[in-house]
Amino acid sequence: MRFRAKLVSGSWLFLLVAALQFGLALARILFPRHSQGGIDDFLHILCGLLWVLIFFIPYTTFWELDADGLRQRRLWINRRIGWQEVTRVVNSWSPAYDLKIEFQRHGFGSRKGCILASPREHDQLLDALHRFAPQAEFTDESAKKIFDI
Repeated sequence: MRFRAKLVSGSWLFLLVAALQFGLALARILFPRHSQGGIDDFLHILCGLLWVLIFFIPYTTFWELDADGLRQRRLWINRRIGWQEVTRVVNSWSPAYDLKIEFQRHGFGSRKGCILASPREHDQLLDALHRFAPQAEFTDESAKKIFDI
């Protein structure tokens, strides 16, 4: 199963800021008497590229669930968590993310971590997580209680 990230409501603002950055860099290149040097133009172009990258992150983020585990793919970063490693799923409904999937890797160099998810199909992902990782504790943080699915 594949779940895509929901889009940020004000994502068009990122493109607007990127266009302003590119416009400043272009104006400074075309009218060199107002330019302080080449490094400022480079920084404007770099900032514009970063804003464009921030705009496209939700379009390239998704979570895949299969029998082996959970995979998060974001741009060129891939992360895989086995189902036996999932310890807790927190339903938060915060502005930044909807689900927090906590895990702990065992063995040599064990570590804890989490995956933050904001899927379009929130309820379907929550049902699938409960089906694949029944050992995990499912918590509704907004209501401050442990919930059953």
